[in-house]
Amino acid sequence: GFEGKVVGDIGTRDGRYVRTLKDLGAKEVYGIEPNKEELEKAVQTGVLDFEHAIPFTLQDIPDNLRRKMDVVVVFNFIMILAEYDRFFKTVYHVLPEEGQMVITFTEDYTLKKTEPVLRKYFEINRARLWRINGNSPHKYLVICTKRPKSLVD
Repeated sequence: GFEGKVVGDIGTRDGRYVRTLKDLGAKEVYGIEPNKEELEKAVQTGVLDFEHAIPFTLQDIPDNLRRKMDVVVVFNFIMILAEYDRFFKTVYHVLPEEGQMVITFTEDYTLKKTEPVLRKYFEINRARLWRINGNSPHKYLVICTKRPKSLVD
């Protein structure tokens, strides 16, 4: 689902998934990371250029990027529970109509606590990525499609 899309990698850190997103057909990938030292690693290695390295939190991204990204990705979601609603509401408002978020989870508990908040803003489709213990940090994949504004307000 990345073919020809503009993708925002939220919490990109050193850009470790940017090449994969491009290999999956993304037209452009923005790395969104408030930790400037981590983001600089992505630029130094050539994974991201300065235009696509966004040194802000999602809440603070420039207006010219709002509604520009068709899809945002969040790998290994972890956040303080009290911040969930604010974060997903921000994602909702950054995406264009019918925009999507792809999010992975490492723990059953985190997914269980996150799903009710996600459902306020998105239709969700989830899959378990592996059924036995392994060393992959991505246990669940959730594809979230933005709900119509009339259902959210």
